[in-house]
Amino acid sequence: MSSTPPPFLLCTSTYISDSPVRSLACAKGWVHVGNQQPPFLVSVNLNTKERIDYPTLPVSNQVTAVLPIISNDNTTLLIGSLDNNIYKVDTSTQTSVGVYPGHQHGVISLCLSSTSPNEFFSGSWDGTCRRWSLDPPELLDTLQGHTNGVSVRHHACGSLVTSDTGSAEPGTSKLRVWNLDADGRYVVAQELVPHSGPIRGLCLPNAVDVRCPVVTCGNDGQVTFVDVNAGGDTRGVIDRVQTDATYLLDVAASARPAAAARATSTAPSSSWSRLPAASPSSTLAPSGACRARA
Repeated sequence: MSSTPPPFLLCTSTYISDSPVRSLACAKGWVHVGNQQPPFLVSVNLNTKERIDYPTLPVSNQVTAVLPIISNDNTTLLIGSLDNNIYKVDTSTQTSVGVYPGHQHGVISLCLSSTSPNEFFSGSWDGTCRRWSLDPPELLDTLQGHTNGVSVRHHACGSLVTSDTGSAEPGTSKLRVWNLDADGRYVVAQELVPHSGPIRGLCLPNAVDVRCPVVTCGNDGQVTFVDVNAGGDTRGVIDRVQTDATYLLDVAASARPAAAARATSTAPSSSWSRLPAASPSSTLAPSGACRARA
């Protein structure tokens, strides 16, 4: 029996607005959509098609990051905007219940801490990653050293992983692994250069597995799988896929054992899965195709 997962099939579609969708997040049967034009935030129930708009939010520019936070039966959203702010949104009242100012440019990435339930992280076009207290809203730390847009994920092993888009010069787009020091502050433990050009996407297939690799994609048309514990430069890259796309805009990963990653570009995109009993040095095999819009 083949272990290759079947291709994804379109099962439903929902019109949001005439403007481009800039961010998506799913939680408890709902998809939360960040838009380029008003309404900047829309929630849609995937089963009932119920739609919720948020017309009273104080957002003045497009929503480029959405992070659901599940607590009992309530869902709170953190949304990052190109107005430089992060907003805490109560989905039951469709209102903003908190704001996290501090970034000097648009917020494009958000993630929760895997070890501290009351902390989250943000990445921005101002070249910083910021560490926040969820409640009360408070900036705890600012991680410098990035170039241009920053994406962030918190690994189950306790390390913080960031990537930046770099500049036009090769080797300036880096993946950084940060660990806590004795004073409880994040410091750079290693830097890797997994792509020859800008890193455009960063994800974790499994948020609770400490052995989970980090998956990246970039303008070189490659998807890489990085062991964040393997060392600096390119030594941490344990798998690499060269696609037929000129560049890849984002990558998403499945926690299923057979599935590894699916990357999106302006062309049709493919998914890749590890071969059965694959070793770290093994190659990856295509396992289907889907279409995605950049």
